[in-house]
Amino acid sequence: MHKVINALFLASSAVAFVGSAQAAIVDIYTDQAAWALTTGAYEVESFDRDALTSGLSISSGWSHSTVSGGKFYDRVSDTYAPTVFAFEGGATSFGGIWDLAGPGGEGTGIKMEIELLDGSKVVEEMAPTLSGTFWGFALDQGFSSIKFLEGSFAALFETYSLDELFFTGVAGKDAAETSEVPEPGVFALLGLGMLGLSMRRRSSQA
Repeated sequence: MHKVINALFLASSAVAFVGSAQAAIVDIYTDQAAWALTTGAYEVESFDRDALTSGLSISSGWSHSTVSGGKFYDRVSDTYAPTVFAFEGGATSFGGIWDLAGPGGEGTGIKMEIELLDGSKVVEEMAPTLSGTFWGFALDQGFSSIKFLEGSFAALFETYSLDELFFTGVAGKDAAETSEVPEPGVFALLGLGMLGLSMRRRSSQA
C-alpha cells in the first residue's frame, strides 16, 4: 500500500514539474534583423491603406486614436478602455517601429498583456524612451491578442506612434491541432500510474 502511495506521489510530482516547464518563453528584440531571423516570413502593416492587413485588428479606447501619414497614433491611459491588437488564428511574434518619447514626451511606457491561445497570459513592457526604433518579441507559443495598458513609469499616460507593425501569424487549423497534442505530463502520469499498479500487484501476490 505504501508503495502505491509513493508511486502516485511521484506521478503527481512529475506532472507538476513538467507542467511548470510549459510556461511560455518570450524573447525580446531591439534589432529588427535579429527578430526577422528568428521569425522567418512575417506580415507587414504599414498604415498606408484604408484596410488593415488581413488577420489583424486594432481597437482603441482613446477617441483621438488615428492613422495619419503612414503612422498609427494612440494614447494608453487607465482612463480609457485598453488598446487591443488581435490576430485571427493567432500569431507567434510581434514588433514595430515605435516612438514613445516623441509624441507628447516620455510617458508611462506600455505594459503589454499577451493572451496565449491556451488562455494564459504573459506580461512584457516597453520603456517610454523608445524613439523611432524597433522593439518586438517572439514566443515559443501562439497568442491571440495583445492588450496595451499603462506602464510602470511615473507619468499620467503614454502617447505613442507606430510606424509599421510586423507579426508572424499561425494558421488556426495548425493551432487547434497543436493544442490537442497531449502534454508530456500526461505520459508521465500514465507511466507512473502503471508502475504503481504493477507494484501493487506484486505486493498482493507476495
